[in-house]
Order: sequence, then structure tokens, then C-alpha cells
Amino acid sequence: MVENTPKVLVIEDDPAFRSLLQVALRKEYRVFVAKEGSEGYYKALDTEPDLVVVDSKMPGWNGLETVKMFRSNPHLQHIPIVMLTGDLSRKTIVEAVRLGVKDYVVKTQFSQTAFKAKLHNLLEKYGRLTPATNSVQPEPHFGTEEHSVKEQAEVVVNELIDNWD
Repeated sequence: MVENTPKVLVIEDDPAFRSLLQVALRKEYRVFVAKEGSEGYYKALDTEPDLVVVDSKMPGWNGLETVKMFRSNPHLQHIPIVMLTGDLSRKTIVEAVRLGVKDYVVKTQFSQTAFKAKLHNLLEKYGRLTPATNSVQPEPHFGTEEHSVKEQAEVVVNELIDNWD
């Protein structure tokens, strides 16, 4: 992958969903993963991602705590953050937006195509795409039909098994 390819850090505690995101994004981006907030925070300091995707509910630091830590660090506060959640409470959404989360993606309504388009648009908006990577358009990995997260996770698991060395 080209050195100037945008870097995306995924902070997600669910192994299946984390793998789903990693497989979905790896063709267009350099993807780094973390299992919880503090691990993601320190990985961000090491990798300097162009965008962070963080789950709202995790053990240890939850998504909001993780965002607060990013926003309080001068080296990380500029990074756009997308929050993944199953939590539709108005309080959580308002707090996430107040902390500077740039987008909020509901897991139960997850569309890989829409998710990839949102990431692409944020990277473009924040000047993280170079001319070489800017022409990359999100492509559906699972076809044009929308599938449930469970179905997508099954496809990812099967793909990982098929590619096992």
C-alpha cells in the first residue's frame, strides 16, 4: 500500500465487528485496530491516524471517554472521529456531538456502502486524501444489497477461514 494512503484506526471491542470493519476498509486505507479505548489512544499516538472509528460501549474507557482523551491531547485533537453505537439515547448522541464526534453510525442499521462513503467524505473534508487516493470511491464489498451485521460478519469469518494459511 502506498505510504500516503490514509490511516484509519478502528477501536472496537467486538471481535467479529472489528474484523468486519478491518476487511471492509483494508483495500482503501491502512487500517489499525484496538480492542478498547486506552489501547486505541496509545495506538493513535504511535500511528497518527487520519481518522478514528470508535465504539460507544466498550470495557475500560467507553467511546465518550475515549473521545474526551483524544480531544484533550494536542497531538490527537484534530483527528476526525466517527462513533459506532447501538445506543440511540439522545443524551449520548448530544454528548458525542458536543465532544466533536463528526459522525454517528448506528450498528443495527449498518450499511457498509454508506459507512465507507461517510469515511471517504470525512477524509476528503479534512484534507486527508491526496490526489492519488482521492479518486478511490467506496465500493460495496458484499454486493449492492444491504445485509445485516450478522450476515456481514459471517461473510468476513468465511473469508478469513478461506484465506487462512
